[in-house]
Amino acid sequence: MKLCLHLIILIIPLTLAISQEVTGDSLTGTVVGIDEDTSAVKEVIPDTLTLHPEIMGLDYGYKGYIWGSPKGTIPQMPYMNSYELNIDSSSVIFSGNLGPDEVTMEYVFGDSGLWKVEISYVVDPNDLDRQIHDFHRVANVITEIYGPPVSSQQIESGPGLSNNNEPTIHYSRAFFMSSWVEVPSRIELILHSLIQLNMPDFPIINDKTSLLRLVYYNPDYMLQTNDDEYPSIFDLY
Repeated sequence: MKLCLHLIILIIPLTLAISQEVTGDSLTGTVVGIDEDTSAVKEVIPDTLTLHPEIMGLDYGYKGYIWGSPKGTIPQMPYMNSYELNIDSSSVIFSGNLGPDEVTMEYVFGDSGLWKVEISYVVDPNDLDRQIHDFHRVANVITEIYGPPVSSQQIESGPGLSNNNEPTIHYSRAFFMSSWVEVPSRIELILHSLIQLNMPDFPIINDKTSLLRLVYYNPDYMLQTNDDEYPSIFDLY
């Protein structure tokens, strides 16, 4: 009987001590666990303010410059050589190089802010084959990033026939276009070419007759308000 009492006396304090220790560890562990879990969650969720703008997609903007940015703001384009701000702040035009290509890059603003970026490539004005090659080269790059185009169009034609023996000016023509969709944005790559085949030193048309352009735009920001009030059609006719 005495032996049992001694055992009970020894067991009770030990049980209380273990219970207090477990309870204390449990409470402390729970708090620490919440902190660790919270920290883990914070690490998993990216803070867009700390991300490098180049990795932001077309749902955000172009090259980190957000769609809807107001007129008069200048994008940060360190790899461009110079820029020119339109007098009414409706566009900013950069000049420089994108990889092997010499380009101008125009950021266009509407009433809702930035809605389009248009890249114009410098092309060989007298070499249709080179122009087509450049079109396919750029198209392949866009396809590698955004997948195959949703639509394409390719038209090419040579010089027409002459009705008499008089010397005439002949032209080669080409129109190539590919379109991509990266919701909510759209991408258009366009080659429009007109090349005079003979008398290259004396062009009939002095201005550029060929263009290769890559356009990124967001239809959600294609807004233009018109403050001009037109008379009713019943007043005109």
